[in-house]
Amino acid sequence: EETRIAPAEGARLHALPIPFGTAYEALYKSGPLADFANDPTVGLPLVLEQTNGVYVALLEANNRDFPRLYMAPPKAGAVPEVSARLASEANFTAPFSTPWRVLLVGDSFHRLAESNLVASLNARSALADVSWIHPGKVYFPWWNGYADAQGNAPAPGTALTERRLKGYVDFCFENGIESVSLDGYEFELAWYGGKVLPWEGRDLTRPIDELNLPEVLRYAAKKKIGVRLWMHGAGLTPATLERTLATYRSWGVQGIMVDFMSGDDQQGVRFLTTILESAARHRLTVAYHGVAPPTGLERTYPNLLTLEGVRGLEYDKWEGAGVPPEHEVMVAFIRNLAGPLDAHQGAFRPVTMANFRPRSTAPRAIGTLARTLATYVAYFNPQPMLVDYPEAYLRHLDAFRFIREVPTVWDETRMIGGTFGHWIAIARRKGKDWFIGALTDREARTIDLPLDFLGEGSFAADVYADSTESARDGERIDVESGRPIDARQTLRAWLAPAGGWAAHVRPLPAGAAVAKLSAESRALCPSRSRGQRPCISR
Repeated sequence: EETRIAPAEGARLHALPIPFGTAYEALYKSGPLADFANDPTVGLPLVLEQTNGVYVALLEANNRDFPRLYMAPPKAGAVPEVSARLASEANFTAPFSTPWRVLLVGDSFHRLAESNLVASLNARSALADVSWIHPGKVYFPWWNGYADAQGNAPAPGTALTERRLKGYVDFCFENGIESVSLDGYEFELAWYGGKVLPWEGRDLTRPIDELNLPEVLRYAAKKKIGVRLWMHGAGLTPATLERTLATYRSWGVQGIMVDFMSGDDQQGVRFLTTILESAARHRLTVAYHGVAPPTGLERTYPNLLTLEGVRGLEYDKWEGAGVPPEHEVMVAFIRNLAGPLDAHQGAFRPVTMANFRPRSTAPRAIGTLARTLATYVAYFNPQPMLVDYPEAYLRHLDAFRFIREVPTVWDETRMIGGTFGHWIAIARRKGKDWFIGALTDREARTIDLPLDFLGEGSFAADVYADSTESARDGERIDVESGRPIDARQTLRAWLAPAGGWAAHVRPLPAGAAVAKLSAESRALCPSRSRGQRPCISR
């Protein structure tokens, strides 16, 4: 392929330097094209920032059966352009079609962020009946290492047990979380036996005895909580795919997460589509991890709920630098453009950058509690995770309310503010309610958020903001319930270093009174037992 893009002199490239066949889990890099001379290839999406303020994003769309597209930066002294590199040869029997190459061009980045062009370049749904597809939040205990209420690792042999899984089902049932994930304990033990990594050739339909999986599934179904099964992608082959997924449907499994799918040659891309088709026949939804970013296939196969293709909070378990805040902001600017984004979410015990240390059990994320909430809006993810251990949420019921209430699919998206790579604020609407999420890099900043997108009428906002103490204690948060607002206002928000800001905005009936929750009444709020609602007036 000879696709080349030659930007104007002085343009800056914002991209992910990665070689072929990786999981797209590097850190984003920004600079003149010359700064990428030692990077053999960069992945998509990428963004070129022209000196005249025009932004150009390059993506691909409708890739079902074609090698993934990478771009090669110019070598020192070469023509300043980026040029196509395919992950493998492409072989076809006619007739065939190739993916779209997509250029999003805007006089500001805001125009790019609101585009749905990538999904629109895919065919309409291939599924006649989608009533069984239910986006929603999923509890994901692998990240927290199955920690107990004090954040300690489980005793040997007690992580993957019937009792523990039923406890997670109870947590989901009591708090409006739609599903729970079953995967493995660290990298040591998968739910189907053997190691999580490396792959040991296990049968994906034979759970370990300690789980008593039929009883767990019966218990979850009684409480209307879905169970999702993680698996190493090597366990799904053309020979085993149909039998495995048919078995899961007979068990009553809701969906699957297929991991380590970094094969981005033509054969690998084709098999991703084959899995989606088979899963749809067996009424299973799909999440992909260890995979390239999406190309819009979720429109044709709406059982594809989310994909990784990003460096997420799992790196807080083992990487010295963890997931730095500027990377998360770049994710919102760049990776978001491609579509659904599964980055691990819901770390409810965040710490400052100075206090961050990686650890496998009960890891801590960098940032603030308000930032954690903001990611549920700033990132588009129809199946976002809750990754911390249950007691971490129940200790912060005022903040947990936001996660209970925030939708996972949307009717409208507006980018309302931001400086590329430094801070971003996005508003999304579901029905008549709006949700706002703002993220900053490692710098504290005060931002202005115009509300003209609200339209006519009066509104009340529940605001979740960094406090003056958040810069030293990431778990500190200010919650204000029922702040009167309207479209003529501009809200001013302060974000701590690596901080955030979130709000839930509701329309008010004409003449309705607004109840506000003061800091004093919040301090008097009695402690609540497991599963009870926080005492917040509206």
